[in-house]
Amino acid sequence: MSDPTLGHSFLAAAGELGMCSAAWLFARTLGDDGGPAMVAEARDQLGRDFPVFDAVCARYLAGEREPRVDPT
Repeated sequence: MSDPTLGHSFLAAAGELGMCSAAWLFARTLGDDGGPAMVAEARDQLGRDFPVFDAVCARYLAGEREPRVDPT
C-alpha cells in the first residue's frame, strides 16, 4: 500500500474527530475495503507515528470492534 497520503488523511481526520475516533473509522473502512491485510499494512505504515492508530488496528485485527458509547 505505502500511500504517502494515508498519514496526511489520518492526521486531518484526527484533527476533526480526535485520534481514537479517526483510528476506528480508518480501521473499519480499511477492513471493509481490503480486509485484515490492508489494516495490518496501514498499521505497519503509520503505527510508529500514530500510536493510537497502532493500538486501534491491533484491537481491530484481534476481532474487537469500535466500542459503543451510550450518551445517556
